Amino acid sequence: MKLSGILILASFSLNSFGAGFDELQPGGGYYSHFGSVPNKALKAGQCSISGTVYLNPDLQPIANVQIWQKKTVISISGAEGKFFAVVDTNEVIYFLTTDSAEVEIPAKSLWEKIDYKINIFIGFKRPTAVRKPVIYLYDDSSQCIDISVFPKGELTFTYPQTSDGWSVCTSEDGTLTDVAGGQEYPYLFWEGRHSGLFYETDQKSGSLSGFVVKRDTLVRYLDSILTKIGLNQTEKTDFITYWGPVLTRSEYALMQFVFNSGYEEKIASIQVNPAPDSMLRLFLLCSALDDANVGIQIKSQILPTFDRSGLCLVEWGGSEIELIPKQP
Repeated sequence: MKLSGILILASFSLNSFGAGFDELQPGGGYYSHFGSVPNKALKAGQCSISGTVYLNPDLQPIANVQIWQKKTVISISGAEGKFFAVVDTNEVIYFLTTDSAEVEIPAKSLWEKIDYKINIFIGFKRPTAVRKPVIYLYDDSSQCIDISVFPKGELTFTYPQTSDGWSVCTSEDGTLTDVAGGQEYPYLFWEGRHSGLFYETDQKSGSLSGFVVKRDTLVRYLDSILTKIGLNQTEKTDFITYWGPVLTRSEYALMQFVFNSGYEEKIASIQVNPAPDSMLRLFLLCSALDDANVGIQIKSQILPTFDRSGLCLVEWGGSEIELIPKQP
């Protein structure tokens, strides 16, 4: 079995309907069976599982953990980490967190027509690369700007190099002049690592707002999306020449965009002095797919539009998300 995420394996054997405890795995994850009762109303080959997903060792409940079977999301944990699902006893069950940590309940380890009480304990967080956020600044007249970014994870690289932010002078064509050294730059660059990035899904329906695009139409489709949002030709060219080769490695790509307040909340906060008159922050979450079947309902994402005025800031970046347990 090949998986896209880091897998925490659990060997679970139930020889009775009593409580049981699985061994702690190297990644710090396990699951614990604490009760079960027969349920003749279930179909042959089915059982139910319910319980709570916790972050180990803090034992904090985890919301939005996806439960997968046969490449399909069958349930998602609620606000208090609670979950319920009717599952096929002959298929592997995966619990997938928003940071790609996984716990697996192996196939044929649960009996049919049983209601099981099982708690899931996940202890591994794997950082995701926050790739090439770049910041453009434009102004009708030159002025000096102080700007700092504060990633939600770890800041790993900047250019121009800085430990506490940049001081630059703007120009109408977007050229930025470093106040200290006088060098000119087309944009400001930073990268980082983040341990909690994943697609935003609707908790009630389990659907995802985004786009699944075939490789041979992807560049044209992406150009159209970025034009609609309001990126100029330079920004679009920089974006597509960076992400185009990544997104066309496989036959299909899944894309979801994070904008402005979502960027501030999930990716990085930003301080700009003086404050911009207009600002667009855009972050791409993407996954390479072998086929268009993601295993979850995809709803076309509604995209905002951006109007430029006065001192204008535009920022874009992205991350590749490892999405689905892959069947052999």
